[in-house]
Amino acid sequence: MRRYWMAAAALQLFALPALAQTAPASPATRDVPAVTVPSAPPAINTMPKPGSDSLADTATTGGARGANSFTEGQARSRLEKEGYNNVLGLTKDSDGIWRGRASKGSAEQGVGVDYKGNIVVN
Repeated sequence: MRRYWMAAAALQLFALPALAQTAPASPATRDVPAVTVPSAPPAINTMPKPGSDSLADTATTGGARGANSFTEGQARSRLEKEGYNNVLGLTKDSDGIWRGRASKGSAEQGVGVDYKGNIVVN
């Protein structure tokens, strides 16, 4: 019987360190690396001017700058398609934007057609 008690005591001595160890953390409490979200670009005014059919950078620059491959006749047709009439004096400026004067309704105003086909009112 003495051997039985000695064996039981020895087992307890060897089992105690195993019981003292901490259990692994559950998935909810583990250190999970943070997800990084790229920062948003700064807000800019991208609302088109009246008559424009696109949200291009027309509001801040008066038309998107670029190499315009439209001919004068194509720019005129684009304006007329959008309801402008009496289109006069279309010339391409240094930014590649066709600019001139046109009427829509009863108002005559400065208009432009950029290389994307956006119509801007000056």
